[in-house]
Amino acid sequence: MPPDQPESGISEGCDTVERVKPSQFSLFGFGIRIEIFFGLLAAWVMASFSPDYVRGAAIVAAVGASILVHELGHAFAFRHYGFESSIVLHGLGGYTMPVQGTRLSNGQDLVVSLAGPFTQIVGLGLPALLISRQGTFTGTADVVVRSLVWFNLLWGAVNLLPVLPLDGGNIFFRGASILTQKNQIQLARLVSAAVAIPVGLAAYFMGYVFVTLGAGYFAVSNLMEWSNFRKPPSARPAPRGFSVPPPPE
Repeated sequence: MPPDQPESGISEGCDTVERVKPSQFSLFGFGIRIEIFFGLLAAWVMASFSPDYVRGAAIVAAVGASILVHELGHAFAFRHYGFESSIVLHGLGGYTMPVQGTRLSNGQDLVVSLAGPFTQIVGLGLPALLISRQGTFTGTADVVVRSLVWFNLLWGAVNLLPVLPLDGGNIFFRGASILTQKNQIQLARLVSAAVAIPVGLAAYFMGYVFVTLGAGYFAVSNLMEWSNFRKPPSARPAPRGFSVPPPPE
């Protein structure tokens, strides 16, 4: 996903600055860096399949490739608008960060947000689904194909939920801002919490604890941000990270 920068959603565009560490290698001209936690989580997944480490490695490879393809979608969209970017893979996914200051309109930022899940679903998920229906796979090939289908279609759909900081949340925010010609970050935060709470409850009763924790975190963080920006400017904490103006009062 693009970096979380909803406060910068003013109608005339947004500015971002590079904050990532040097890249470890490049692909299609984009610098790529793998965080140590990504490697640790991959090792934990493989160890959980002991003694069938090949199966664990196949799942890690399929999911890792899916995340990278998703982020490349964002990166190519940035390039389309004249901005180069770099990709970071971390423990819970990845993000794509412009390597120089950018100024994107709401419409351009919406396209950048859509590009990631679109590339992931159309480029990997649907082809894997079609391949899986062509015949019966066994062993490692079956694991890879099913992992590509599951992660890119199911998780790709989850990523499109209107919940910040997921791509779907930013798509909702930018779309609402375009339709109303106003900064709708506060509306996007309320909608994010309203969607995340029932999703988290449903995941809890279905036994998906990890999804429950993630949804709970998104709900709480969005409500806190919504409450914070209802305070007078003098009572708000100093901005961190991106140097951007707050939403208009």
